[in-house]
Amino acid sequence: MVNKNKTSSNLSNWISREKWIERVLTFDPSWYMVCMGTGILVQLLASNFPYPAHWLRTVGYIFWILDICLFVLFSALSLARAFMFPKVAMGVLSDFQQTSYLGAIPIAWETIGTGLVIFYSNHESASYVAQVFFWIAVFFTLLVTCGGVYAMYRKQGQHSMNEVTGAWLLIFIPMIVGAAYGSNLANAISLKNGVAVLMVSYLMLSLGIGLSSLILGIYLWRLMSCQLPPREAIVSTFVPVGPPSMAAFTFLNLAVALSRNVTHGNFDFRETWEPTITPATRAAVAEMIMWIGVLLCLFFLGIATFFLIEAVASVTTRVPKTFNIGLWGFVFPFGVYANAFCRLSTVLRNDGMKGWATACVLCTVLLWLMCAFLTTYKAVWQGKLFFAPGLQGWVEQKQLDEISQKTGASKDQVLDNAWSSSRSEDGTLTRRQPNNDGTYEPAITRSKTSQSV
Repeated sequence: MVNKNKTSSNLSNWISREKWIERVLTFDPSWYMVCMGTGILVQLLASNFPYPAHWLRTVGYIFWILDICLFVLFSALSLARAFMFPKVAMGVLSDFQQTSYLGAIPIAWETIGTGLVIFYSNHESASYVAQVFFWIAVFFTLLVTCGGVYAMYRKQGQHSMNEVTGAWLLIFIPMIVGAAYGSNLANAISLKNGVAVLMVSYLMLSLGIGLSSLILGIYLWRLMSCQLPPREAIVSTFVPVGPPSMAAFTFLNLAVALSRNVTHGNFDFRETWEPTITPATRAAVAEMIMWIGVLLCLFFLGIATFFLIEAVASVTTRVPKTFNIGLWGFVFPFGVYANAFCRLSTVLRNDGMKGWATACVLCTVLLWLMCAFLTTYKAVWQGKLFFAPGLQGWVEQKQLDEISQKTGASKDQVLDNAWSSSRSEDGTLTRRQPNNDGTYEPAITRSKTSQSV
């Protein structure tokens, strides 16, 4: 009888207007990390796995369709949030950690475009659609990265070292992922169109690596001076694995595309008065480009391996006690690390490296299955995951319950008036800032203190 009542209660959550308003209000960009984790599996299984098989390509196609469905669903919820609660949606810009999660949106879009290249590159019409996807991705990536950093200058208060987490990198990672998308696309389209894609991809890659390196240096000093993040945010230590791993894959893949242009496109810098370059010279230049790509790939994989070891040690010593949507931060970084080794092992044709790449792919699949099961159980079945990841979300949820009990108003009324004022004493939900010990305080208090100083 208890189970029937519980089942009835869970089902009633999906027809309750109050619950749906709560879900829409608290649906923040961090949910797009689910699309990121799903999208990287498409590349691992359908394109870059060291031991390709037709059934793996079929499984990868299923994951791609799932990725598209999730992106459409999340986009619908995000648009509903923007129209129903515009102040809440704009409030994301007031906290750089939440602003960083906006980077998950173009990354999710780029994984869909990459799937289009993988499965339909032999269709001319699909290749044009993939190119349109790429230029849209470039626009939104620049908008999120440049706009997010500007919001940090313009709309946010004073930042402290203990606020820095791996999640800050999410606003710069779309640059590198976009370049990776371009490297896949340049290998599948005409040489004429591929030159423009290659040029933009290299520019995005340089910008993404440069900015990510700055944040990685600050992040390392944050760990040394303020110790590890709290348990609820400890998974953010995996995010730094992503930029160097994706850079390793992108450098290698761009080298393949550039070599193709040099060899088959007669691409050279010869002036009209200079003698014609022979095919043997072009082949030698293409080979040199490939080896430069391999060396850069190894260089960045070494950096990624360091951050992976540190992340595993951090999570092992401070295991999260509860599941939240932030734990999807496991999947994508580890997936791009596996993806880089898969591509490198195929290019070098090294059996030992292929074995390591295969093990990394299996770990990524297991991590995805774990996160997918817990998300389905807690979000779909229980409806309890529609809050921001980490301590921030749990504080907001607790505060929502306290305000509802104190005022006698329903959650519907509290949520409808949420974020309508910046004062914390008027019964509205307030954004909170993290302290070094893992506790939170109202952001309005800190801003007043900093101004008085």
